[in-house]
Amino acid sequence: MQDAGIILVVEVRPEDARTLSLCLAALEAEFRLAVSVEQAIQLLQRAIFREAIVAAELNVGQDPMIAYLSDLPATDLIVATGPPGDWEMERSARFAGADFYLPRPVSVNSLAQTLRKPALTEIGSEPQAQTGLDTKARTFMETK
Repeated sequence: MQDAGIILVVEVRPEDARTLSLCLAALEAEFRLAVSVEQAIQLLQRAIFREAIVAAELNVGQDPMIAYLSDLPATDLIVATGPPGDWEMERSARFAGADFYLPRPVSVNSLAQTLRKPALTEIGSEPQAQTGLDTKARTFMETK
């Protein structure tokens, strides 16, 4: 059941899911992508994730998805993503338990700094434009 070192990514907007997937692939991070709250819950029932990146707008019932994740004892780091300049969204995300708030679109370097991974310039490569998600990005349906 343990997936230590694998990051849970919950993003329902396709363009934001793609951007996060490309950034994480550039950082050579292993992750599981859920494109709905329901998929995220199912992934969480099957594995333990110490780190999560989640859209700040998502809710589990009446509660923010961030609060749901912060209640899990194994979750050490929660990164919320949301609209740039939306201070109320950032405040709400942090109040719910997010450790960091990154404005969309997320950049490789801001994600690297947040996840404490080598920055893109230290990796020595740039993410290449791709028509689909990197093979490391496995959606919930692919892991079924």
